[in-house]
Amino acid sequence: PVLDVRSNGKDRRWSCKAVFKGNRITVQLGTVEELATVSAAKQAMAKARGLCKQDIDPRENIRQERDVVPTFGQHAEISMDDYVATLKNQKHQD
Repeated sequence: PVLDVRSNGKDRRWSCKAVFKGNRITVQLGTVEELATVSAAKQAMAKARGLCKQDIDPRENIRQERDVVPTFGQHAEISMDDYVATLKNQKHQD
């Protein structure tokens, strides 16, 4: 099959086969919750195969997209922007 759903006991994941630098690889596209429809899974598969044609490893690309975690400073700025607006006293806002 071109597009497959597999279960590892905990969750179900979409996967597909692709050819990267002459080797057949299996690309884990994401969970069924992340890609809720067949159409979304097909789009992810097309993206993965397009990356293979550009000699970019789609497995690495998917890992990098998934592992984007904000730094402590970025998270603090976002939290403070939301919190400061709730303070009534100007001294406290400053």
